[in-house]
Order: sequence, then structure tokens, then C-alpha cells
Amino acid sequence: MAIGTWVTQNKVRPGVYINYVFSDAELINYASDGVLALPYVLPLSPDENSVIEVTANTMKSKALDKYGVISGSDAYKYITTLLKYSSKLLLFSAGKGGTKAKLTVSSEFTATAKGAGIEGNKFAVEVLALKDKKQTFNTYYNNELVAIQVYDFDSKTMSGENDYVDIVVDGETVTEAVPTVLAGGVDGEIDAKETLTAMFAALSCYELEIVSIPFDEDKYDFSVVEDFINDYNANHVQKVVVVYPKTDDESASKNSEFVIAVAAQTATLANGLVLDPLKLSTYVAAKEAGATYTDDLTFNLCDDIVSINELSNEKVEQNIKMGVLNLSLRSDRSVVIEDDINTLVILSENQSSSLKANDTLRLLNNLSYRIVSFGENTIIGKKKVTETTLNLVKSFVIGIMNEYVEEQAIVNFDPNNDVQVVFGEQPDGILCTIAIQKTQSAKKLYFSIGVR
Repeated sequence: MAIGTWVTQNKVRPGVYINYVFSDAELINYASDGVLALPYVLPLSPDENSVIEVTANTMKSKALDKYGVISGSDAYKYITTLLKYSSKLLLFSAGKGGTKAKLTVSSEFTATAKGAGIEGNKFAVEVLALKDKKQTFNTYYNNELVAIQVYDFDSKTMSGENDYVDIVVDGETVTEAVPTVLAGGVDGEIDAKETLTAMFAALSCYELEIVSIPFDEDKYDFSVVEDFINDYNANHVQKVVVVYPKTDDESASKNSEFVIAVAAQTATLANGLVLDPLKLSTYVAAKEAGATYTDDLTFNLCDDIVSINELSNEKVEQNIKMGVLNLSLRSDRSVVIEDDINTLVILSENQSSSLKANDTLRLLNNLSYRIVSFGENTIIGKKKVTETTLNLVKSFVIGIMNEYVEEQAIVNFDPNNDVQVVFGEQPDGILCTIAIQKTQSAKKLYFSIGVR
């Protein structure tokens, strides 16, 4: 079914079209299910770029082991940290030109890591003594046994699963050998611009919330990102937000409610992993993806971060004025998100200042998602354009607004005036106009204390 935005009521395809009209008095539309997409160089990179869906169940089933994301590794720690906040990761496997680690025993067998990268150099293969014309091959990762296979010389077949290393027997016999490491594994190079172009094309068919761009600003042209945002948001229910690290103090603000810039800081997690500014921006992106429409992440506790390089008061204030999100230390030295803002700093005449807060977009996403679901399942092709249908639409919207009021997401809602449903300009159209006033989180407390 067609979905998207509209300027005039002249659409050809049946569908739900939502127009966003902003002012300091009235707002509209948006949802939140915790989906984060990012380019990622897997420790054992597959031969082709692809989008890999990762959830908590993926990690429990060890489905990423074949990519070198093995329990205890830095990659495992990083991905499980992101999954604490986002229910699903869409990893776009990046990097090309890498080399697979290999072990060759002339005229006997060859063992090759299934993916390219230096992580393959951590595997070792052990050959046990021949028994009944069968030979056992044990594969180790960091000295831990991860796979057992048996080669039958009579049938020339290998039994047993091995997600990490391909073992090919070449000879009629194989000499017994202690664990011997694979060597020669090299990580692939990553071209930021090529990676983003390929990733955006691959992500166009997914429902997204947040996309992380973990590259230095001078490695790509941001216009590629802006084109993706514009194209995606014009054709999807859920509007995508991009998060990137502000690694260039001289670069101009992106000035968009759909772009979050994260200050260039370094953090250490409780699991010992150090997050450079690129990975830290993705950490923030995961928290943004997992936040609900009632959540403002201002002063949100980052309890898995044990230390961070604190910015000066002057720098933090400068960043906030430029629409850059900072991580700071609370009075008890806990790490928090200072202010949950995006890069929108200069408002056009039809934009509300509340758009600078990221929870506004989450609220609008939730509203548009529910509207589209209602339109697709209840109205389009199922109801006639009558007063009864208009009242049904109005009742549905008022029900959502009352939920938002109860959850303190909006205030000053007037069901008689803030929801108007009328016949559209075309005989098969219905126009619904909604006005909402979003609540604001308390961010500044001022006390005046008199001493006698």
C-alpha cells in the first residue's frame, strides 16, 4: 500500500498520507521499536556486503560466531552493549579487500577461516591420531575448543559442524599435530562514502528508526546522508534519524531534526571495552533507538560507562548552542546524556522549537505509525466516505490523544477543536487535521535561598 507525505490532495494510489505542519502552538505525527542500523566491519567479514539482523536471540544462539563475534571478544562486548538499548540491530557488513587466515600442511590438508580479518589468526587446528581410517580435527579459538570434526578416508567425507574454519583434506594421510594457528588474516579496508552509498541502498526496504554513521566527518560527503534521509522519510511511515560523531569542530551544523550530532568523546565501559568517538556515537544511537515516545533522554543515566573524558563547561555550552549532544558527569560522577537534542538550531517560520528535542520526533513517529495501521486495517477499501466514517476516524484519533494526555506526553488537548475530520477534495478522500501540544521535560531548576 502507498504511504508517505502529501502537499496537495492529488494522490493516485490508495494509502495513508501524513503532512507535518509545525508551529510553536501546534504539532503533529511519529513510533519506536528499537531498530538501529549501522555499518560494521565484522571480525570475520563475509565475502559480500549484506544486512545482518541481530537480536538478543541471535546472540544466545551464537549465530554470529561464524563472523568472529564470539563470547568474550571485543565485538561481542560491543554488540551486546548496543542490544541493551535496541531490540534489533541491522549490521551492514562493511570492509573489502581483507584476507582470510589460513593453515596449509603440504599434500595433507588446508584450513581456511570462513571470513576475512585478523580475528582469523586466533584460530588453531589440532589433528589427532588416525583411528579406524578416521581422523579427528579440533578447532580452537583463543585456546578454547569450538569445533570437532571427523574425516573418513574411505568415504572421503567430513562430519561435524564448524562455523569458523573450512578444513579440506588433500592427501591420503594426515600427520598427527598439536594445535597450530592459522596466519595471514588481514582486515579489509573501509571506504566511508562507498559503504554509506551501498548501505543506504540496502536499507531502503527496512523499517528503521535510527541509523548510525560511525565515520570521521572528513571521510565522506554529508550530502549522501541528507539525500538518504529525504528519500527515506518521503516513502516510509517511520521517519529515520541519523546519528553521527561531531569530529570536526569547524564543520557547520546540519540544522535538522532528523540528524543528531554527538560530541567527540571517549568512554570506557564496565566490561573493559573502550569506545572511541565513533563507537560512542553509535552507543548514543542505540539509546535513542530504544527510547519510547514518553522518554526524554536528558540526564539519562549511562550506567554501563565507568569513565569519560569530561568536556569543559565552555565547550558543553558551545556544543548545545550548535545542537551537539554531550555526555557529562552528574554531581555524583555518574555519566549521563547532558541534553537530548538534535542539530536543529535555526527554525524556519513553520517549525516549532519543540522539534529540537528528540522525544518530539519519537512522539510523532508513534502517532503516524498508529494512524497508518488504523487506515490500512480499518478504513481503506473497507468503509465508505460518509459522516459515519468521518466520526469513526475522529473517535480513533481522540482515543490516541487521550492516551497521550494520560501519559503526560501532551497537554491542553481539546477534543472539540484539536481534531477535525472533513471530506477531502476528491470524492474518495478524507482529511483529518490534528493539533497537539507536546509536554516539555524539566531541564532547569532555579532556587533562590535567603540566609538570615
